Amino acid sequence: MSSFNWIFVFLALLNLFVWSAVAKSVSGDRLLVIFDSVSQQNEYSLFLASLKDRGFNIDVAAASDASVPLFMYEFDRQYDHLVLFSPKSEKYANGISAASLISFLNSGGNVLIAVNSEISSLLHGFALEFSVDFDDTGALVHDFFNQLPESSSSIVKLISSNVKLPSIATISDKPLIYSGIAHRVSGKNPLVKQVVVGHPSTFSETQPDSVSSGSLAGSQASLITSVQARNNARIIFSGSLDIFSDK
Repeated sequence: MSSFNWIFVFLALLNLFVWSAVAKSVSGDRLLVIFDSVSQQNEYSLFLASLKDRGFNIDVAAASDASVPLFMYEFDRQYDHLVLFSPKSEKYANGISAASLISFLNSGGNVLIAVNSEISSLLHGFALEFSVDFDDTGALVHDFFNQLPESSSSIVKLISSNVKLPSIATISDKPLIYSGIAHRVSGKNPLVKQVVVGHPSTFSETQPDSVSSGSLAGSQASLITSVQARNNARIIFSGSLDIFSDK
């Protein structure tokens, strides 16, 4: 991953984790990161180190770990921020469910969810609660005109014009490399904002040679989307887990 990817990702998530010193003291610094398998944390060491450098107290766990509950006695939130890097997990030993995630947000917690072409029905259904509809399992974002040289069409090069937030779009002319799934943002909820979208030539399909009229394409192919709850809690949905990895 290029250094620009890190700058891009952290700025894009600024509204989620409120990564300024003043705001952080209000939102808190207790952060839980959950992987499908705890051994995967080695693939995201730079991301985790950057969070620690910013003063967050991080617990890392697997979806099978019951020792890291979101709440104690139903109402006492144990973490201020939750990162789910667990796209395959249908069950969480600590009791995470769509209902508990809603409770976490309602209590002021912030959530980052990153998936890939494999997305559990739990996370797919939870995203739908916020008008974010991920494409079918097995689909990938493709772009024959903006792929990396000598790579497959599913390794897409994004530039500032793909970014919908002006404050982020101007930070660099270097590309963000995206590999993952797309989603559509349905409805007209003013609290749901597209952060990154595809090129006009970008599309999402299970096979790159099978584009149909119903395919997610162009700016309708949302790649990263943010939601601000009415209590100012934030949630980010990313269709790429790889952009957070050390690759």
